[in-house]
Amino acid sequence: MLKLSVVMATYNGGKYLQAQLDSLLTQSRLPDELIITDDQSTDDTLEIASRFSKSSPFSVVIHLNDERLGYIKNFEKAVSLATGDVIFLCDQDDVWHSSKLARHEAAYLDKPDVGAVIGDANVVSEDLQPLGYNLWKHMG
Repeated sequence: MLKLSVVMATYNGGKYLQAQLDSLLTQSRLPDELIITDDQSTDDTLEIASRFSKSSPFSVVIHLNDERLGYIKNFEKAVSLATGDVIFLCDQDDVWHSSKLARHEAAYLDKPDVGAVIGDANVVSEDLQPLGYNLWKHMG
């Protein structure tokens, strides 16, 4: 079994954050830790994350950046705080299939020399309605 870290860079994501946190709870293989780095949100993002951390069955670390880092540096900060064997990048407005972590872990365990496992994504509207195509097809 591997230690799985999920890292999430947040910024004013309160509108979507709870749905993604809920999807982490429905994973058939729970993460071992969730690292959230917040980039000075001014909405309820930190309140939602804090409330979630108090009842989560896995470790949740919330780090508030001292200054705005921007999207890439915010993710870099989150990755630097992770302690897992495998690190999953998680957007605040994602909603994951319940088998995502289990399937990725199985791929790593099946072929230990694999350096990365990449999954496709269904593209959805703001209210999570499927738009009829996936990310790989859209990106070509």
